[in-house]
Amino acid sequence: MGDGEAAAETEGKMEAPTEARGSNSPEVKEKRRYGRCVRVMWKEKLRLMKGTAPMTVLEKKLLSADVSKSHATLLLRRNNDDGEEERSPMELLQFMTEAEKTSAAAKNGGMPVVLLDRKGDEYPEAKITYLQSMGAYAVAGEWLNVVSNNQLRCGDVVDIYTFRVPPQAAAPSSSSSPPPASSEEGNGGGGTHSEWRLGLAVCARVPADEIVSRRLASSCDSQCAFDRSSVSSEESYC
Repeated sequence: MGDGEAAAETEGKMEAPTEARGSNSPEVKEKRRYGRCVRVMWKEKLRLMKGTAPMTVLEKKLLSADVSKSHATLLLRRNNDDGEEERSPMELLQFMTEAEKTSAAAKNGGMPVVLLDRKGDEYPEAKITYLQSMGAYAVAGEWLNVVSNNQLRCGDVVDIYTFRVPPQAAAPSSSSSPPPASSEEGNGGGGTHSEWRLGLAVCARVPADEIVSRRLASSCDSQCAFDRSSVSSEESYC
């Protein structure tokens, strides 16, 4: 075999790139899975729910209180140039009916709301409530589950949309209003139902790769904590 043929054969047997060899690694699989979820997104879920056209009401940079377990709420108000939070956006106030505002301010914990994250996951126990002490509306009930499932952190930017969906068999609120007449054709709007539920979508701008990395790091930290706890228990037993 000549030198040229040997070189060609050697070139043909060159190792595959590291990325290709690791295409079945847990991290790559997780990124693929999460990427598919993000591509489906909340708008597809809203379409399946026959909801109205969504309207942007708020863009917010999350503060430490927004992701704190002790607060467990997302304040629906903008941050000004000084980092201080202002009143709830007019877009949200104009979208809500007076009955909904009254229900959200009630002392029973707020008004049930349809809450979606950017993957289209729904949080059935979510509520929107008016915090008198803060002078603003907030997402409560399952907000911490949104934080956990989306690996949200202080400093992340989220876009918040509002919409309405037709009532289901057991509508969570009797104070919902008909959908706006400007809803897109074919999206379930147009006022054909007598009662429509208020909905919110909270969509983080965090790249999918970053969310996967955070999730894997969180899983590793939890496993390490469990291992340390196991060792400590064994030492105590001995």
